[in-house]
Amino acid sequence: MQAFDRVMTGLGRAASVLAGLMLAAIVIINTVNVFGRYVLSAPLPWAEEVMLFLMIGAVFLSNLRITGEASHIRMDMLLRALPGPLRKGLEWFADLATIAIAGVICWVGAPIVRTLYEFGQTSDAAGIPVWIPQSVIPLSFGLVLLTLVARLLAHGPGGAPQHSPGADDAHPSPQRPIRTVDILLYFVLPIALLALGLPVYVILLLTAGIGIAINPELPLHSMQTVVFGALDSFPLLAIPLFILAGDIMGQGGLATRLIAWVMSLIGGVRGSLALTAVASSTMFGAMSGSSVGCIAAIGRILYPALRSGGYSTAFSGGLIAATGAIDVLIPPSIPMIIYGIAGQQSVPALFLAGVLPGIMLAVAAALYVLFYARIRMVPLTAKVRWVNVITTTREASWSLGAPVVILGGIYGGVFTPTEAAGVAVIYAGLVARYVYHELSWKELWRVTVNSMYLCSQVLIIVAASGLYSWLVTTSGVPQRLVEGIQTYGLSIWQLLVAFNVLLLGVGSLVEPPAAILILTPLFLPVVQSAGIDPIHFGIIITMNLAIGMFTPPFGLNLFAVHALFRTPLPSLYRGVLPLLGLYLVVLMLITYVPWFSLAPLALLKTGLHP
Repeated sequence: MQAFDRVMTGLGRAASVLAGLMLAAIVIINTVNVFGRYVLSAPLPWAEEVMLFLMIGAVFLSNLRITGEASHIRMDMLLRALPGPLRKGLEWFADLATIAIAGVICWVGAPIVRTLYEFGQTSDAAGIPVWIPQSVIPLSFGLVLLTLVARLLAHGPGGAPQHSPGADDAHPSPQRPIRTVDILLYFVLPIALLALGLPVYVILLLTAGIGIAINPELPLHSMQTVVFGALDSFPLLAIPLFILAGDIMGQGGLATRLIAWVMSLIGGVRGSLALTAVASSTMFGAMSGSSVGCIAAIGRILYPALRSGGYSTAFSGGLIAATGAIDVLIPPSIPMIIYGIAGQQSVPALFLAGVLPGIMLAVAAALYVLFYARIRMVPLTAKVRWVNVITTTREASWSLGAPVVILGGIYGGVFTPTEAAGVAVIYAGLVARYVYHELSWKELWRVTVNSMYLCSQVLIIVAASGLYSWLVTTSGVPQRLVEGIQTYGLSIWQLLVAFNVLLLGVGSLVEPPAAILILTPLFLPVVQSAGIDPIHFGIIITMNLAIGMFTPPFGLNLFAVHALFRTPLPSLYRGVLPLLGLYLVVLMLITYVPWFSLAPLALLKTGLHP
């Protein structure tokens, strides 16, 4: 069994390398397509289709390695707190549940692939036989099943070191009061499984599978077709590309030079080092879109500097955790991309609507920093020297060009967000390799493979949530939920208070992509029936989940800072509380004054707002 486990582990690593090659191919095809469209007026007609097929393949291939390393996104705080035997039992349950759902997907997917092969159906643009990309799902889940069986036998549970086909197969049920079985299946069961430590994507697939099984009107083969269709969306390509661009910028010297430039501009002010952390996180947000990536890139440089500059452990760790959340609001934002897809809203409009709220969070953090520095009499840093400013500006000019390329390209009408993400990867890679000489080709390849690994952790949830959302919608739950809430006669402000409280709690337990994918199909019909602008609500969701990421005791950013800098969690909790209070004040302003979110759309009159 040890030999079998080693074979499956090696297969997982090989699959991860192949997924990295697919991500690199996406970058190349996107670049050639953009060049052909805007320079040669000859775009590749098959580019979008091929890139989507490559992304789908990369996601499910990476899932094999993620499963082998037991590193899926999950909420395991309760699991870690349990005594050994009970924890072991729940780990067995989680692995067996994953094996069961993997087996079901193989069982329903294989006949679909065989039928597609026999009929010889091909894709519209590239003429690729459809059975090839469709076969990745049952194949990968079959390998996941074998990987888990090998791991259980060798090590025990827990592991070793656009339109969805099938979405027309069922229709929303006739309107009736929300039933007890609906509450148990769509709400209680996922929450219970989440608390038990199951991977989020398994929870969604398992819940959807049970829902389909108990509803004879729903076809079982929809599990294959809807999961595939959930990833068959061009805007989703922006997620792996922005993550890859952010990783290259963080490890390729762009973030380092950005920080040095900011420090040279605000020297001589009491608290200037901490202000640098706020400003750098805000500017890095305009290049990346990942909160944890921002913490890793900015925090690795500034946390040690803050500690040696006279700031306490609690303040330093709390500031890095809280300012990392700003990255979620400043475009390009990965949670906003996911909300735009889940809620069928304009992603560029969401980006624009997030600018002012993100700046408001940064201003709130900056005011707290100035107050703290003056009360604690933090030592002054060196005054601004124009020679130093000129030098750092010259060195950081390429770093400062990244947000110009990304946001200027989007709002200048040159790129779509997805194309801008691909161009950002090329820009960051060339700068890191040939301008700053920070990354070799081998190191760029390592970053690419690791980025695809991280992307798959998110996008496998997107695929699973597509099935969950489809089941919830076809079952008529959102409509009945709207009717149920309307019977209470809640005013808009009361409804928003309820959403804020719920979203803050969810954000402290679940990563934003998973929370958005689960909650958007449930909440969006409710807010639209209440007359709340869906773009404004998207900013409310994003800000709540961003704040939840550093809300004690379980916020993801807290654990990221703890893991990276060994900051004690009790100190982190103390450090983030003042910033948490200030961010909540900003949240109330954003929630009840839609102007802060919607004014940029009205002022620019870009036509982005649907």
